[in-house]
Amino acid sequence: MIKSSNKYSLFLYRSCIIIFFTLSFVNTIYSQNNRTQELSSLISTEITDILKIQYLNELAWELTSIDLDSSITLSKNALELSRKVVSSNKNKWINSNEKETAQFEMGDSYQKLGSFYYYKGDYRQSIENYTNALELFEKLIDKDKTLNKKFVKAQSSTLGNLANVFFAQGNSLKTLEYVLYAIDINQKIKNRIGIISNLVMLGNVYVEKKNYEKSIEYYKSALEISKDIENNKAKSTILGNIANVYLINNNYIEAEKYFIQALEITESIKNLSGQSTHLGNLGILYLKKKDFIKSLECLNKSLEIAKKIKDINSIAIVKGNIGELYFTIGEFEKAEIYLLEASRISEQEGYLDNLKEVSYNLSNLYTRIRDFKKALEHYKVFVTVKDSLSNIEAEKEFVRIELNHEFEKKEATAKMERKKNEVIKDIIISSITIILLLVVGFIVYSFKKLRVTMKQAFVMLLNFLSKFITRPKPFNKN
Repeated sequence: MIKSSNKYSLFLYRSCIIIFFTLSFVNTIYSQNNRTQELSSLISTEITDILKIQYLNELAWELTSIDLDSSITLSKNALELSRKVVSSNKNKWINSNEKETAQFEMGDSYQKLGSFYYYKGDYRQSIENYTNALELFEKLIDKDKTLNKKFVKAQSSTLGNLANVFFAQGNSLKTLEYVLYAIDINQKIKNRIGIISNLVMLGNVYVEKKNYEKSIEYYKSALEISKDIENNKAKSTILGNIANVYLINNNYIEAEKYFIQALEITESIKNLSGQSTHLGNLGILYLKKKDFIKSLECLNKSLEIAKKIKDINSIAIVKGNIGELYFTIGEFEKAEIYLLEASRISEQEGYLDNLKEVSYNLSNLYTRIRDFKKALEHYKVFVTVKDSLSNIEAEKEFVRIELNHEFEKKEATAKMERKKNEVIKDIIISSITIILLLVVGFIVYSFKKLRVTMKQAFVMLLNFLSKFITRPKPFNKN
């Protein structure tokens, strides 16, 4: 068995909440086939440019789990049209709301492109598009004095999406910075979809830090919200992440239960990306259980779907895991083919986490077959990438940001509570003092008045009774 410190958590990174990237911009969920046909028809009719941009982006989103290349083409068309609308009208705006709408749609186009490139595993393009979207949304917020919730929600969504990309790249520092910023905004505007996404990402970060108890806590908090709002895509992803944590901790019974639940949901909603992820994770589960037939079956199905939707990141991960399986059963030639291909893709696309694991496994493979030169080459790659991901200063900065954020949050809350308690205490003391003075004054006044009144009443009563009461006569003995 190839020894690796983290090989079985690889697929967890594909389970980040990518389904929430632009979900907040779609107001209604339709049956995919019917809505796709409807949108295609609407785009071909005579409609305004703004509506056409919106329909292009919505259609692109509908096709995400089916044909990513078409999704990218549609959103690029939407982006180009939105640029033309803004450019051609830049000196002719009558209604400022129209300008804001056009700029927002341009930002939405960038946002969706960032999502699609993430799906394809092209993180450079993803970051570039998300950054463009974020700049546009923040400019809209700066100009809009009413703090339009739509703009703020778009800003928080983009921040969360950038956190997802940085996490996939193995950059924990930037992940934490962006996700904490995003969740603060989402809590203020009560954006439950965004909160789910951020909670899951925090769970992912704590998995990487091996704080599994805290990761489960974040995942289950997100799961409860997803159940409340009946979001099946969210539920399937979160169930898969919980299963991954149980898998890492060798709790195979719970892991298999959660994976199967997640897979069933993705099959029911025809989410191909989710199916690929959960099948790949089941493959890892069965590999650990040494059920190699089931493992290979699940991994091959996962790879087939990943190729179909052109998900490069998943292709690299699954190939690496198939290589691990073949090494385990002693088929070294097949293991080498799959591991080298996984290494090539990971290096080319900048998937550092996967490159680290595959390089380590290749080093072990070549050691096993006594090709020590190649074993050393791949071990050097492993060490280099590992050092890059585990930079000590970055780790210190990660902890500092986390602690500072929690401390500042708690300190601010504590200060508010202390101030609130002091005000309440002052009010209570003042109120009690006033009440006591009033009571004492009333008692003194009433007592004095009562003494006079009682004396007068007693005299009047005696005078009254004296008219009817006579002295008793002596008893006559006769």
